[in-house]
Amino acid sequence: MPAGRANSFDKAKAVFRMAGRIAVGKPIILNLNLYTTRLCNQQCPMCNAELDVNGGPSITLDDFKLYLDRLKSYAIPSITFSGGEPTIAPELPEIIDYAAKRFPFRMGIVSNFYGRNDRFRRSIDACLKHNLNIGCSFDGFGEVADKQRGARNVSEIVTENLKWVTARKKELGSRAPLVMNTVISDTNLHQVMEIIQFSKKLG
Repeated sequence: MPAGRANSFDKAKAVFRMAGRIAVGKPIILNLNLYTTRLCNQQCPMCNAELDVNGGPSITLDDFKLYLDRLKSYAIPSITFSGGEPTIAPELPEIIDYAAKRFPFRMGIVSNFYGRNDRFRRSIDACLKHNLNIGCSFDGFGEVADKQRGARNVSEIVTENLKWVTARKKELGSRAPLVMNTVISDTNLHQVMEIIQFSKKLG
């Protein structure tokens, strides 16, 4: 069985537990959206996340284990890692490894791909290893992207990472779906077709 993929028995067991909760009138949770941190390396003007601009903690593996233990009775079938920027959390790779054994239907991550360090690459490697659905933000090129994302050299850094993760996915034989998300506004509307062509080029 490929890493990070639950077998049919695990999936059937999760469905049975959810059905049991529904049958007795208890609430169910289909997806756990885990904010790994409220820190972010971008300041997007359209962001609706509650960011902590003065610094703050990131979730640890021990925290994560505690949360899952408290939520155990819900038999949650899927999880999405978000934030802030989830790859800022130092223990995210270990958290993903641990989560892979506990979420039989789906795991995903939403990242801005604006990292240029080992921590970012370790996190994405863990995502590829466990076949997470990887959502990446890409809102344009040059100064347009910088304005849209509230950071510098955004398209250069994100393009570099998109090319790296595309190659790394092939190298690992990963089945992780890669999705490029674009927030369209007056700022980048004239670049939308160029963004689509760029996405096609990456495959």
